[in-house]
Amino acid sequence: MASAGGTGDSYYVEAEDGSRYGPADLETLKAWVAEDRLRPETVLIHSVTDYRTRAGRLPGLFDAASPEPPPQVGGPPPVHGSSFPRASAPPKKPVWPWILAGCIGLFACGGAILAAILFPVFSQAGYAAKRTSGLSRAKELSLGLIMYTNDTDDTYPRSMTSASALEPILKPYVKSPLAFKTVNPDGGEYLFNHKLSGKKVFDVLEPDKTVAVYDSKPWPRGEGIAGYADGSARVSQEFQEVQDALAKDPFKEPK
Repeated sequence: MASAGGTGDSYYVEAEDGSRYGPADLETLKAWVAEDRLRPETVLIHSVTDYRTRAGRLPGLFDAASPEPPPQVGGPPPVHGSSFPRASAPPKKPVWPWILAGCIGLFACGGAILAAILFPVFSQAGYAAKRTSGLSRAKELSLGLIMYTNDTDDTYPRSMTSASALEPILKPYVKSPLAFKTVNPDGGEYLFNHKLSGKKVFDVLEPDKTVAVYDSKPWPRGEGIAGYADGSARVSQEFQEVQDALAKDPFKEPK
């Protein structure tokens, strides 16, 4: 431990509120004592070793009366404890850049997680909406076909091929011209049941089970879309179900 009061030593003065002032050498401290700006109970802290002691215990500070020095221009004000010049403290670095960076990182991470959760949901919703549109178009074509037969003595068109081929004669009976085009993501087209070509509507034994128009390709999930002779339309879980219905003779009693 360093000795208290060595030649050339300087000390910080600790005020009552815990703040430090200085540093000041022994001669400056004596001047402050003579001006009654420093008391024996005042805490002094060595500027190098942080050795703490009371001003009254520092050799040579209060031992003999010191001559009153001339007033110091710009010196500390004559108020005990808290009036000494404060020791300069290192500037504090602002913390807001770290807070901002943390917030940006948090939002980015949260956005990535949210996107990973919502992407399959949006994808599924988009697929369902497109499938509903495809089903609606099949229903429009099947209903248009029924309205056509009302004007042709209940007789189907002579050549039941594709929707694009029958568009000229069915267009007046179909609400939307877009109905003749499929929205199947895998392509294809709407085809009519060729077994109904030129036949009478009332000869069909099971209109609700007889395919009138269908999407030529299975949808991405293997589903099949078809419109039926009674004007209804539905989605089959397997495209093969539509093919099986097409294979049946609509004018014979099912076995």
